[in-house]
Amino acid sequence: QIKDAFSTYQSVDTEILGNELKQAIRQAGDLGVDPETASKVKGIREKIATYSVDVNSLENQVYSALY
Repeated sequence: QIKDAFSTYQSVDTEILGNELKQAIRQAGDLGVDPETASKVKGIREKIATYSVDVNSLENQVYSALY
């Protein structure tokens, strides 16, 4: 139930966004584009800075409070 409740936050999960960022940086480099200027990289970084949530940490806090 707890995992289901936090599934709403999956799109802004810090771990998932971090993996997306690594992939975007790699793809930009493969295309010969400076990752710092790539719009996809900038967008993911902005999303991380603004909306990111550590879902694992939230789950641990809930379990700790319950037990």
